[in-house]
Amino acid sequence: MDIIGSIDEQIANNIEIRNKLIRIINYIYLTDKSSCSQIKNYAKIYVGKEDASHADINGKYNFYTCAEYPLKCNDYEFNDSCIILAGNGNFRVSHYHGKFNAYQRTYIIIPKDKLYYGLFYIAIKKYVYNLRKASSGSIIKFIGIDDVRKCLFKKMNKQKILYIDAIIKRLDEINLIITNLKKYRNVILSLLLNEQIK
Repeated sequence: MDIIGSIDEQIANNIEIRNKLIRIINYIYLTDKSSCSQIKNYAKIYVGKEDASHADINGKYNFYTCAEYPLKCNDYEFNDSCIILAGNGNFRVSHYHGKFNAYQRTYIIIPKDKLYYGLFYIAIKKYVYNLRKASSGSIIKFIGIDDVRKCLFKKMNKQKILYIDAIIKRLDEINLIITNLKKYRNVILSLLLNEQIK
């Protein structure tokens, strides 16, 4: 039985589902004709304060930096449903509900009305995508807090917002499945290479 091939197939299937869901969200958001507003009028925006030495591999709380995945640390500054934007590096946009801390020039956006949580997440991802696209050929070193404040979002109707939220929740589930499958694949591959299983 080809275990690795089977896992790879499951990963590929989940990636395909994820890509379809992303296309659906993009279609809903891009075709909507609602008026736009600046996020600063509907959210609290904070900046992380910690430096890189704040990370602790054995920490209890997520520590968001410009890295692809959050690190860990021993204390938290935030405890809410937040959108997190790395203001330098790859400008990664993520979202998290719970206790966490953040690196310097990492922006934490907390909607005043939780209804806008998923909508802000999509709007900020679009903003970062458009920023990169507009700067083709030049290098953007960082995003400033004024840039975040001026980010626009579409004030869509509640039904569409709730539909987007449901898709985002499903995307989170699929991303977790993909991450776990990749970890499982790496463990199995290591065991096969070391001839611990056949």
